[in-house]
Amino acid sequence: MRARGLAVLLACVTLAPAWAECTMREETIEGVTFLVMENDLIVARVLPEMGGALSDLQLKGAGPLLAPGRITREQVIRPIPIYREKRNCWGLTDWFYPGGAYSTEAWQASVVENTAATCAVQVRHRMITRTMRIRDGSSAVEVTVQITNTGDQALGKSYWLHAMYQLGGAADLTGGTQRLFVPIAATTQRRRTLAEVSANPALLADAPTGSWSRFLAPAQRWMALVDSSQHLGAATVLSADDFSDQVVFYSWAGQADGTPAISQEMVLAPSSLAPGASATHRARIVGFSGLTRVDYANDALAVAVTMPDGPVGAGEVRLPVRMVTSRSRPSVELELTVRSAGAEVHSATATLASIGPTAPADAVASFGMVPAGTYAVGLSVRAADGTSLAEDTLWAKRVVVQ
Repeated sequence: MRARGLAVLLACVTLAPAWAECTMREETIEGVTFLVMENDLIVARVLPEMGGALSDLQLKGAGPLLAPGRITREQVIRPIPIYREKRNCWGLTDWFYPGGAYSTEAWQASVVENTAATCAVQVRHRMITRTMRIRDGSSAVEVTVQITNTGDQALGKSYWLHAMYQLGGAADLTGGTQRLFVPIAATTQRRRTLAEVSANPALLADAPTGSWSRFLAPAQRWMALVDSSQHLGAATVLSADDFSDQVVFYSWAGQADGTPAISQEMVLAPSSLAPGASATHRARIVGFSGLTRVDYANDALAVAVTMPDGPVGAGEVRLPVRMVTSRSRPSVELELTVRSAGAEVHSATATLASIGPTAPADAVASFGMVPAGTYAVGLSVRAADGTSLAEDTLWAKRVVVQ
């Protein structure tokens, strides 16, 4: 990466109001050069010299999300072993299964987009090209990974998205404030010999204590971490094209070199790439504040629904909802449905106004008189222009009416 070439690219920024535009700049900390992307909501730092890591992500006015690690020039000059990004709790890096961490050497980097609407940094090292993109008015970092088999034999490995989190600049390993949320599928056998068997579908809501690690069989394509004391959260969302029943999630919580962190990791389906062939994978990291739990997340939003503690009596069913969106929006239209095994459906709608990543909005879904039965909960969200933002089921959520 040449500083002169980068300066030319940075000069191409299209001017826009300072509060709204995406910007790109170089930044040096302890002798190490970062590429910094920023908009009105987030600041994202990419570190080409150490594995091309997305080494820091901050939600403005709320706090850090990804773990920045301890970055020094000495570490760049004298690299430590292959698992050093876990040891130092760097943010987003690339792994393979089987095999572990891909490369923590210096990567080539270039600025591939730099306008008021979009900024993107691309890092490259042999077989991996990873592009990290932010957009004006969004709290998401879009991650696109292209893997090219540069060898002379078929490549039969799974790409492993590896993200380490320290919400608010710290990871709580005491089980007090930080909880991991993952929709878990019901499985009768270990998925790919990795994921644990789960007899019943469930929404994992773990309060990590001490040091632990586990492979999980996901039912949906997201996982989220929330700090209930700071109301700060982050979700990792895999693209719909990449999600399948061969995907395995993984989470690690513990200390590395005295640095605590909690991870959100995704082991994608195995692939077999012929020499010269390529595959592309996509995911997003979405930051938000204002929630103390997550019952559903995707690229556009995160939702918490307060469910009854137990069966409710026959009569009106009310479900309080709190939502954040990855972009600031004047309003969204929410529809919740409850559906019985016999296909009896009841719905409730509400408009949530002035909503965004750091501006949660509340509503209460009131279903009127609901007959006795057990009901699954569905979710539909549309933007003011009618665009669909979500159409799915709240995993493992049931309302029991007696």
